[in-house]
Amino acid sequence: MANKLKIAIVVSHPIQHFCPQYESFAKNEKIELKVFFASALGFKKYTDPQFKRDISWSSLRLQNFNHVFLNGEETLPADKTLDAPALDQALVNFGPGLVVVYGYFQPVLRRA
Repeated sequence: MANKLKIAIVVSHPIQHFCPQYESFAKNEKIELKVFFASALGFKKYTDPQFKRDISWSSLRLQNFNHVFLNGEETLPADKTLDAPALDQALVNFGPGLVVVYGYFQPVLRRA
């Protein structure tokens, strides 16, 4: 079989409605997927100040696709300041043929 297309997805944090899509991509024999998260928000429990409740997603199934937390497993807010200086070298090391980002609001997305 020919070489797999390496796809890097750079995203702020594990989002419960995107993770099943990443799982599906990971099953495709023609691609090698790696998801780069800038925060562990949602994976690790956090308190949402607006809803005044703890939030944690139990359905993420991160073990089913290749991923990395660029800032360790820190629960950083997914706001306009979110960055991950380690992304540069992480992308070089992975060597993707395609990088997917969702917008450019956060510094980590512009960095990608």
